[in-house]
Amino acid sequence: MIMQPNIGQLLKKADSRYTLVIMAAKRAREIGDSGECLVPCESNKPIGMAVHEINAGLVHFDRGTSLKQQQQEAIDKIELVADAATWADSESNEVSENNDTETA
Repeated sequence: MIMQPNIGQLLKKADSRYTLVIMAAKRAREIGDSGECLVPCESNKPIGMAVHEINAGLVHFDRGTSLKQQQQEAIDKIELVADAATWADSESNEVSENNDTETA
């Protein structure tokens, strides 16, 4: 038995096999709950229906923020913490200098 659509066709709809599996699993669960398939297909199983919907371009996977965006946000947070630490050190030094001047 040859699966239709084949894996080559499906991988054109996703950036990796992992993403494809996640897309199919999530959509199959939705179909299992509702029983509604968006495209006509021979399969009566939710996973088969989900695969046909993916192949038709009706199912998409949104990763949210990209890896580069996540990395930049992490760098920005690190820089913010470093700036705050530098500011706190300079304030601490000023207070220390003021105390030394007042006691002298």
